[in-house]
Amino acid sequence: MERVLLCARDHAGQRALHTSRLSIEISRFRWGSSVGTTECGSAACEHPRLRLVPSWAALSRFWIDRGGYQVIGIDTNIRTRIGLVANPSAGRGQVEIVKIVRSLFALLIKQDIHLIDDTFESHLAAESGVRPTLIPASSGADLDARRTAALLLQNDIDVLVGIGGDGTLCDIASAILDTQSTVHLLGIGAGSANVGPLVSMLGQDVDRLSLDMLQERRIHGIDAYAHGNLVGTAFNDVVLGNSFFGTRDDTRIDLDAAAKLAGEDRLAEPTTICGPATWVSKNGKRMLSYGTDGFAQLIASPLNEGGVYAGKAISGLMCWGPYLGNHAVLAAASAVMVRTQLGLEDLNAAEPLRVAHISFGKDDRIDIGGLLADGALILDGNPTCLLSPSDVVTLRLRLDAIRVLRPLAFSRGLEPDDPVLNQNE
Repeated sequence: MERVLLCARDHAGQRALHTSRLSIEISRFRWGSSVGTTECGSAACEHPRLRLVPSWAALSRFWIDRGGYQVIGIDTNIRTRIGLVANPSAGRGQVEIVKIVRSLFALLIKQDIHLIDDTFESHLAAESGVRPTLIPASSGADLDARRTAALLLQNDIDVLVGIGGDGTLCDIASAILDTQSTVHLLGIGAGSANVGPLVSMLGQDVDRLSLDMLQERRIHGIDAYAHGNLVGTAFNDVVLGNSFFGTRDDTRIDLDAAAKLAGEDRLAEPTTICGPATWVSKNGKRMLSYGTDGFAQLIASPLNEGGVYAGKAISGLMCWGPYLGNHAVLAAASAVMVRTQLGLEDLNAAEPLRVAHISFGKDDRIDIGGLLADGALILDGNPTCLLSPSDVVTLRLRLDAIRVLRPLAFSRGLEPDDPVLNQNE
């Protein structure tokens, strides 16, 4: 059995991303053998934004769509190595997670599904009659989503599928960064919010997923440092606060971040952790100070696609960043806005609401200090560490951090037989 890999090369034979004329060469290599290249045809392509098809195997189709993104597919007749990580405690609830995972098992029946042994996913596979490749875990290992993903990534998988909320997908993406993998992530949203760029589709749409209609997107992240160390990378937002979103009995609630870090599950009233000594600087220049600007909450977000959508703190409605091509923005709001219950009375009480913005790129550094006690650094809804008044939080942009696969029909409202897709087939 052969796999087909499409790649773009310039006429000198070097891989490149040029706006000049490129050719598409088809290279073949046999499954389980060393790579060998045989030129068997080429096709001219004048598209100025042609990007390299990624170097994982089992690509069955290739288009350049109107947005300039490559469209790729998993050949369902070839056993592609697909790792799967599910969080049974995600916001949609375990009953819904079970339905999603079983639907994925049915969809991937011809693929080589890789699971970590003695996990929620492997037990469900056994109950469903699925025979995956099981990877043993260390005895007594505490396997959260990040550790589970890291084990799968050690086994040369082609695609990593994650099922959970924004926080779970952030953990899985962090494992990809930890291992310096170039694997593609297919994120299935099943959490409390599901608004981050790592969410490829929602769980209720899995039955409509077409494996040969996937679109690659490069997702930016923000590296967050505290106590002098890299704490983690956020792909949706970095929030400095005392609370984060959770779900209880299908209801979104505000939970205490400090309690979560101590292993407790406790409700919280969102309050500010900014005080008289709080300041923000960019590249060493003081940009904001509490005494002058009077902000109550600080939020930073990478700007991946410039779209406006619900649930994102920096959406473009109150910020020019998405329209100017900036890659990341820090917002300082005069009221605490990251909360599950934000009604008309809350907004009226906060008026006049003021929001200041600081944009930053890959060579910039944002520093934040002088915060009140009992605050936390929260990355994509995950409390990661407590902050004290003496701590300085540093934020840096990480461009093209993760490769995400998205179903093309869902992302653009098209169906597989749409003529827009087939014009370049």
